[in-house]
Amino acid sequence: LRRMNDLVSLLCALEASPELLGRLSRAALPELRGCFQIQSMPTGRLVVVDTPGPNDPALHSLLRDRIQSELELASLVLLILDYTALNNSAADDLRQSVQPILEIRGSKNLFVLVNKADQRDPMKDLDSAEVIQFVAAQLGFKHTDDRSRIFEVSARRALYASSFLRAFVDDDERCRELPSAVQLAREAYGSDSWEELLAAATAARLQATADRTWKRSGFGAFIDSALDLLAREVAPRALASAVDLCRALLRRLSDDLRI
Repeated sequence: LRRMNDLVSLLCALEASPELLGRLSRAALPELRGCFQIQSMPTGRLVVVDTPGPNDPALHSLLRDRIQSELELASLVLLILDYTALNNSAADDLRQSVQPILEIRGSKNLFVLVNKADQRDPMKDLDSAEVIQFVAAQLGFKHTDDRSRIFEVSARRALYASSFLRAFVDDDERCRELPSAVQLAREAYGSDSWEELLAAATAARLQATADRTWKRSGFGAFIDSALDLLAREVAPRALASAVDLCRALLRRLSDDLRI
C-alpha cells in the first residue's frame, strides 16, 4: 500500500497526462482482504476505501472524479483531521473540501476523527470541547447529534496498545521482552522512567497499562459510539443513504437538463 501511494503521488508530481490518470477510472482498485470481527456475530461485509484528504490538495484535485465516484457508493464517510494543523487557514480548506461530501452523502453519514490529540499543550492549545466546537462550526454541524460524531483520538496510542494486546503472553519475563512492550512503555511511562518501570512490570500490569492507553487513545469511544450505532441502524441507514444519493443524482440531472 505504501508503494502504491508513493507511485500515485509521484505520478501526480510529474504532471502526468490526463489520459494516464484517466486509466484509474477504468482500472479495478487493488484490494487487501482481511478476516476480523467487530462483534461476536458477523453481520455483513465492511469495505474501507482510502482517498486523499484535505491535506493533500494536489492529489485530491487530480483524482477528483475517482474520489467522487467512491463517495457516491459509500455508506459512511470518515474524515481524518490533524489536531496540530487546526487553524483558520486549514478551516478554509476544510470547508471547501468537505462541501462536496456533504452534498453527496449528507452530514448524518459523516464522522470526524481529530488525530494527534495527544500532542495538545494544555497551557495554550484548545481543549477537547473547544476542538469539537471549532470543527463543528467549520463543517456546519448545528445539532447536538451532529457534534456527537466528532471524536478526538490518538492513533499512536491506539497502535501501541492494540499491538501489545495482540502479542500479549501471560509470563512476566517474556511479556517484558516483547518489542510492543517497549513501545507501550515509552508511550505510557514517559521518556525518563520507562526503562525502569518496564523492568519491574508484571504481565498483568502491562496488560492494565495497555487497556488504559487504549482508552486514552479515544478509539474505544469512537467504536462504541459510531460502529455500534451503525450496526443497530444499518437497515434504515442504508435505505436513507440510498434515497439521499438518488435525490442528489436527480438534482444533478435536473441541473444538467436546464443547462
